[in-house]
Amino acid sequence: QPVRRVLAELIFDSFGGLTPSLAGFRGSGDRHMTFVAESVQIDLHLQAPVTRAGTWQLHGQVDAVASNDSMVDLVYAGEEDAVARVRTDDQGMFALEAPAGRYDLLVRLPDVIHVLPGLSIG
Repeated sequence: QPVRRVLAELIFDSFGGLTPSLAGFRGSGDRHMTFVAESVQIDLHLQAPVTRAGTWQLHGQVDAVASNDSMVDLVYAGEEDAVARVRTDDQGMFALEAPAGRYDLLVRLPDVIHVLPGLSIG
């Protein structure tokens, strides 16, 4: 039986101006986003590189009962080959590094892949 793919919905973006109190994040280059897909919430924090040529740090957490030991793939937008791949820890936490670009994040749970589309990094 094929694994289902579910498109995650962006419900919060600190760059989107959804709350004035987070306007300070714009100046630092850091970005906080929250996505929801079915009963799963995925929080993502992008941290700007220290140098212009450096890589971005991506830290996140998959909030789901089945998030324990799931895989997270960072792929170029519309592609399938992983630029970076990591397994979540027992708290659903993960960390990746990537150069600036446009990506999709694939959160692979046992029976479903949650797709966070079109992440602009950098």
